[in-house]
Amino acid sequence: MLDISTLQFASLSARLAFVLLFLIACFRGPATAAFRHWTAGMVASCAGISIIYGGWGLYESEPLLAAMAFMFLGFSIAFAAAGGARFFGRSYAIRRLLLTGLAPGAAYLGAWLASGSFHIAILPALLLLSFFSLRAMGAYVARRGEPWLPSRIIVVSSLATYAGVFGMVAVVVLVEILLTGAAQAHSDNEFATIFVIDQAIGTIFYVGLLTMSLERAQAALREMATTDPLTGLANRRSVQERTGPVFVAGRRNRRPMVVLLADLDNFKSINDRYGHEAGDAVLAEFATRFQELVRGQQDVVGRWGGEEFIAILHDTDAGEARQLGERLCREVAGTPFGIERDEGRALVDLTVSIGVAEFEAEDGELSKVIAKADKALYAAKYGGRNRVDVYCAEVSDRTRPAPAAPGVAPRAGSLPPQSTPA
Repeated sequence: MLDISTLQFASLSARLAFVLLFLIACFRGPATAAFRHWTAGMVASCAGISIIYGGWGLYESEPLLAAMAFMFLGFSIAFAAAGGARFFGRSYAIRRLLLTGLAPGAAYLGAWLASGSFHIAILPALLLLSFFSLRAMGAYVARRGEPWLPSRIIVVSSLATYAGVFGMVAVVVLVEILLTGAAQAHSDNEFATIFVIDQAIGTIFYVGLLTMSLERAQAALREMATTDPLTGLANRRSVQERTGPVFVAGRRNRRPMVVLLADLDNFKSINDRYGHEAGDAVLAEFATRFQELVRGQQDVVGRWGGEEFIAILHDTDAGEARQLGERLCREVAGTPFGIERDEGRALVDLTVSIGVAEFEAEDGELSKVIAKADKALYAAKYGGRNRVDVYCAEVSDRTRPAPAAPGVAPRAGSLPPQSTPA
């Protein structure tokens, strides 16, 4: 026979241990708002379970005590849902939280006053707890673009199980009342089984919440390691990692691929004249334009370093890449970059030089293709800037300096082109 007192001690001890862990996360680390809601939910759960473990017999003479138990359980669900919403950056209305918390207790008390029967009164309370548990799942259901991680599946499954348990108990009580006119007295073993289920589900639920936070921290670390913080594009390391397997697949399938390397002309003058913050703003804006122009499901776009950007274009040949690069040159030259200054907003005219290299059969490594694109880029620089050059055998011989590209007149407040490649 299962001992209810022992189960009560074990269940409350486990919940209090999670409360301590979550309290630490409430003040340190990411998702502090979510952890505060989750901690409040666990405290409410402990209070509700403590009252319930006192025994059903008390409730016949103490309806307010039973109403409080159901109210605490309602708030545990409400705070669990609010924490999930905040964790994923969504809002959760305070009126919804109050309704979820107060409704089960109020429903119990109203039904008890109307019927005078504990077993009849718990029916609406249990049904509301089941409904609110199902609705709380919505806070953890993946929205469009959000991956389904294992921890989220655990949390959603736990809430679904809670909803099922509450609903099952309500159905059992309702059937007993319909068949016999009154609910049957249940043994300690039956109550103990329910408590064991509650303890197991609760533990799995809280572990799922902790794992969700851990997975998010790991994802943030991965993003920091693979994303350029200024532009949001893939960094050099990420470009190499993402392109390697695709490069191998492209060679195996004999599909055309090119490397497009773009470098802002005279960019150093931006930093020298307007400061590094202005230069960063220009880089971020150029990254947006660059990505919008070359983006595609199979394209790898990144910041290669400094003012140099790279795109790996799949199912694209050198001719198509040249056309795309010429569009980028026209767009950059034709639309000035806005920077904020103390005396007001300034417009700066810039141009971009682009080198293109196509993947060829003899290219055994991605680095070789990038080296070819780099040579083509410098040929574009020496050829006058604001142009696209495609790698060929003679491209590395184009090293004679040339004046800046004609037709790109500087605006008031813009930078004059330099006479040397940059």
